[in-house]
Amino acid sequence: MTPREITEYLGTMVEIEKECYTHERLLQALKKRMAPLGYPKRFAEPELEKPEYSLFDDICMSAYVGAILGAIFAFILWVLCLIFSSFVSQVVISLGLDEILPSSIYGLLFLLVLIFGGLGILIGVIIGIVDHNKQIKKNKSSYELEKRNYQLALANDRIRVQKEKKALVYLKYEYETVLQSYNKLKSTRSKLYARNILFEKYRCFTAVSTLYEYFSAGRFTNLGDAYNQLELEVRLDRISLQLNVVISQLEQIKETQYVIYSAITESNNRIDTLIQSSGRIESGVKNLQSEGEELNDRISRIQATSDLNLYLNGVNNMELKRLNEWCKGY
Repeated sequence: MTPREITEYLGTMVEIEKECYTHERLLQALKKRMAPLGYPKRFAEPELEKPEYSLFDDICMSAYVGAILGAIFAFILWVLCLIFSSFVSQVVISLGLDEILPSSIYGLLFLLVLIFGGLGILIGVIIGIVDHNKQIKKNKSSYELEKRNYQLALANDRIRVQKEKKALVYLKYEYETVLQSYNKLKSTRSKLYARNILFEKYRCFTAVSTLYEYFSAGRFTNLGDAYNQLELEVRLDRISLQLNVVISQLEQIKETQYVIYSAITESNNRIDTLIQSSGRIESGVKNLQSEGEELNDRISRIQATSDLNLYLNGVNNMELKRLNEWCKGY
């Protein structure tokens, strides 16, 4: 083959490899988009929380506090009685309580503590019961609110799932279309490589891009010298033939492997554009008021005119052209 024919062939293989790379990334992106769609979320159903009834915490403690406060109040009252003893004596005599009340001041204190402590216990028990009932009502009100929110969340999630299932139908159409195109593209690549123009070791995206760069720049006129230069640059770590390394160091290899840098950059931009376009269609499909065969028919018509389908048709035409150029009569 002449240097010109070799250059044209390598350019064709770079184009084919670039489209294979684009298809692979599109399939990955579509699969990633489809993975979370159509699955209902799990929501924890609320439960009515019943406050634990504790004799000590709810009743005894409240009664205990009431008894202490009642005793303190009784002591204060007793001190006031001592301070104003003459006035208190007159009141007691006038009310006829002198025969009922104890004559001893300590007996009076005991009586006051007994009365007001008991009253405090009674009030404490009542407060404990009231607080317990308030907590029950509060828990019930909170439960009813949580239950309404739970039911609303379930309803909204069902709507989301229904919409996502419609989008999933569309994305599966896209995925299958890309997969069919990719399988045809790989077949075309295999047929072109089967011409045995390139040594098998160099039949990959990175190698054909580097070889094409050599020939298109006029650095070599035969493949043997180009292979030797390629191996030398690999050994010296000037270039890499590992695609994952090239992708991870895309900006760094711009000067040394410009062809594959340009091809991957162009491919990444195309992928972003196609995925964004697909995302817009996906959003519209979610709101289609169709089901079953009608939905499939509408999605099929939408998919036929999508940017992704137009791109795939262009790739298919390119494949046929390259096959006719290089495999005619072969």
